Amino acid sequence: MSFEAVRKLESALGAALPSDYRVFLTTHTTEHLEPPLLVRHLVQVPGSGPEDVVTSLYTATSIIESELLGEPEERMVIIGQVEPGGYLYMCFKASDFGSVYVRFPYQDSTFYPVGKSFSLFMARCRPDSESDA
Repeated sequence: MSFEAVRKLESALGAALPSDYRVFLTTHTTEHLEPPLLVRHLVQVPGSGPEDVVTSLYTATSIIESELLGEPEERMVIIGQVEPGGYLYMCFKASDFGSVYVRFPYQDSTFYPVGKSFSLFMARCRPDSESDA
């Protein structure tokens, strides 16, 4: 991943990315995770077990090209995909900058926290060793 794609994403957002996420994006070249990751919830998510399956972490280029800027009014950007039918979001509000959330928009409008930063989100993840990926 090029620094140029990261700069384009920051320009589209009108904000600098959190430093830990920025470093991740500069080396992250593929969206689909093999094996997927399991992320533990910080709070109970209705209809989910204690973990959700993260199948994708998007590249800066894919966020820009797919216009995955998420929920602009909430200052939430989609950064990945969670099964079944959910997304990972990163918050760009000053009060919660860089926090990562999971949301299942077709089931529930609530954003559920999974990390106060991208690094803390990743620390809550583990490989899904039982995946068929």
